[in-house]
Amino acid sequence: MTEAEVLARHRAVWEARPELRQVYREWFARLLGAVEGLDPVVEVGAGPGFLKEFAPHLVATDVVAGLRVDVRCDADVLPFRSASVGGFVGALHSSRRPSHHVVLGVRRLSVSAGCDRCGGALVVRHEAPGCIPGSAG
Repeated sequence: MTEAEVLARHRAVWEARPELRQVYREWFARLLGAVEGLDPVVEVGAGPGFLKEFAPHLVATDVVAGLRVDVRCDADVLPFRSASVGGFVGALHSSRRPSHHVVLGVRRLSVSAGCDRCGGALVVRHEAPGCIPGSAG
């Protein structure tokens, strides 16, 4: 299954499951509360764009082009100048990235992608496989 097909599948599940959207809205509110007052906030790994729908002011990034992706880029090479980002948010899917890669990625993000500014934030949620029905895992 291609990345585009995976995103389309997640989108279809999202549209069909109002209870799933409610659970994520509650999580999104907590996530965004952690970066309240910071600007700009960049979402790393926007995927199908669910968080962007909830918070359209975010700068959504992903390696896969999508309808709700503002900047197409790899998380290892984010195109932001040092100290130019108020905060980063994202979800890491353990089914796609082994945990040792997640730790290295988070360290790289916090230093190399502009989050080294005083008062900046990096907020990450680690999701277990199967958080979205039909996901890899």
